[in-house]
Amino acid sequence: MIIDTHAHLTYDDYADLKSIVKNCEDARINKIINIGFDMSSSIKGAEIANSFDNIYFAVGVHPSDANQIDTDNLLTLSELSKNEKCVAIGEIGLDYHYDDTDKPLQKDAFIKQIDLANNLKLPIIIHSRDDVEDMISILTENKNKLTNGGVMHCYSHSKESAKTFLDLGFYVSFAGTVTFKNAKKVAEAATYIPLDRILAETDCPYLSPEPFRGQQNSPKNVIYVYNKLAELKQTTNENVERAIWENAHNLFKRLKR
Repeated sequence: MIIDTHAHLTYDDYADLKSIVKNCEDARINKIINIGFDMSSSIKGAEIANSFDNIYFAVGVHPSDANQIDTDNLLTLSELSKNEKCVAIGEIGLDYHYDDTDKPLQKDAFIKQIDLANNLKLPIIIHSRDDVEDMISILTENKNKLTNGGVMHCYSHSKESAKTFLDLGFYVSFAGTVTFKNAKKVAEAATYIPLDRILAETDCPYLSPEPFRGQQNSPKNVIYVYNKLAELKQTTNENVERAIWENAHNLFKRLKR
């Protein structure tokens, strides 16, 4: 029983979703969580999840589109979240990778969506890039609003920062980057994270794992992330699959077992 906890199926690249779902079933991928990153993908994600039994979804606005967060759109996200297949608010967070980033705008949108998730009693899915100090500061200041849990998606920070996120109650998820030969920091963090707090994802269509690096990614490739995690944790693939299945269902409580 395998789950891809973070995929983006709303791109035009995935026009033939029936084939993608069939390929996943053949590869023992039993569930996929499709993640919203703006208003359009959040709305479309709900439509996709309603069309496939084994696809769930999350709604939220990525920091790069933080200007979309206003009263009306927060209300729309709230309405979408009433769907029983909506498992989380995300992906939300901060991204300071580009020099022209509007940091105050990102912080404001992030906190408003943390508030939304808290009010809805849903976990959060966090995007975090080149922002670790502000990320830790915001999460620490809003710790009382994190009682429904969350996950640091596509983890890229240090082992030391991972301890802080674990202490805040978060799960930590790894994507295809953990398979890259030059991703030593990511591998070190994955080795450190306890098996009962770890998740796996593709973040497709991005970040294809080795041996498909540079190609378009697909949910069926999540198995390569599982395999790498088993190698790093020095355990069996079965143990990793079992742990991640339980972790995902413990965090995303609307997932049907």
